[in-house]
Amino acid sequence: MPGGIFTRTAMRAALAAYLQDAVDNREIPWLAEVYPHAAKITPMGDLASDNPNAGDGIGAGLWIKLEESHERRVALGHKIKTYTVQLDVILLSYQPEAEVAEAANDDLLDGLEGVIVNDRNAGTGATGTGTDAVWQWGEGEGPMGGTDIHVACGYPTVRNGSRVELRSRVTVAASQFLTG
Repeated sequence: MPGGIFTRTAMRAALAAYLQDAVDNREIPWLAEVYPHAAKITPMGDLASDNPNAGDGIGAGLWIKLEESHERRVALGHKIKTYTVQLDVILLSYQPEAEVAEAANDDLLDGLEGVIVNDRNAGTGATGTGTDAVWQWGEGEGPMGGTDIHVACGYPTVRNGSRVELRSRVTVAASQFLTG
């Protein structure tokens, strides 16, 4: 059983660090916080108030879920461990129009997809030597098969009569290259 860097913990930590860095560098519009794990209670008001763009009354949080994983041998002494990663996003808008929330959600999802596409190693500088927490992500599975990035969005919902909530999910495959 591989240990250390080849764990769910290492994968989740690497993705969380990469995405939070993108948030801190304002590469993903409206995203205020990345949560590596689902919390029992998240103060939804914090999503807008912690956001650098909070003056607009719009903010979002992202939660990382490693839905499943599996390993497959690709050569003698080499395996690829692939995780199905769900990035769950909740966007809140205190603007009166749902259209404003949907436009912000589109901007956020475009930014998130861009961050995935722009660094297929999630900031780990992967070399394929078997020491990388994230060898690749957002590349589907297999040489010519699988979905690279899947985005699903819900309809805007009015909450407490004063805010609009949108829930979206981005699903990607993330892989570790195992040697030995």
